[in-house]
Amino acid sequence: MTPRSASCRGRNSRSPPRTHCSVTTTSPPRTSTSIPSPPSPSTSSRLNRFASHLCERFNRFCGNVPKKFKNLKILFELDINNNRFADIFPCVVLQLPQLKFLHLWFNKFKGGVLRELFDKDLDGIFINHNSFVFDQPNNFGNSRIPMIVLANNKFHGCVPTSILLKLVPIWSN
Repeated sequence: MTPRSASCRGRNSRSPPRTHCSVTTTSPPRTSTSIPSPPSPSTSSRLNRFASHLCERFNRFCGNVPKKFKNLKILFELDINNNRFADIFPCVVLQLPQLKFLHLWFNKFKGGVLRELFDKDLDGIFINHNSFVFDQPNNFGNSRIPMIVLANNKFHGCVPTSILLKLVPIWSN
C-alpha cells in the first residue's frame, strides 16, 4: 500500500483513510483588508464525516483554533501553519483520535505545550516558530514520535532525563 498525500502536503509515513478527502482553503486576495476566521467544522456535516486532511496554510487566520474541530473524528492531518493564531496551545488537537500529523509552525501561539501531546500516537509534530515558553516535559524523551520540530520557541530549563537515558545505549557501544 503506498501512502497517499494531500495536495497541501509534502510527505507522510502512514496512509490516510482511502475513502476520505482533503480540504484545502486558499489564501484571501492580497488586497483584502479583513482578517478571516478559521472555518468551523460545524458548518458542514460532510466535512465532519469525510475530511481526513485539513490544510489551512497562509490564510491569515487569527485568534484561536475553534473548539468545534474536535468533531473532526477522522482527521489524519491538521495543517494550520503560517497563520496568525495567537492563543495558547490548542488543546482541541488532543481530542482528535486519528491525528498523525500536527503542523502549527509560523504562528504566534504562546504559553506551554501540554505534556499529553508527546504521549499521542503521532508521526510528526511541527510547532516551530511560535512563542511557546515552557520547560520540556519529562515524558518528552519517552515519545515514539519520529519527527518533532521545536525550533525557534522560547524553551528553557534542563534537557529532560528521559532524553538523556535514550542516549546512553548509543554511546555505550
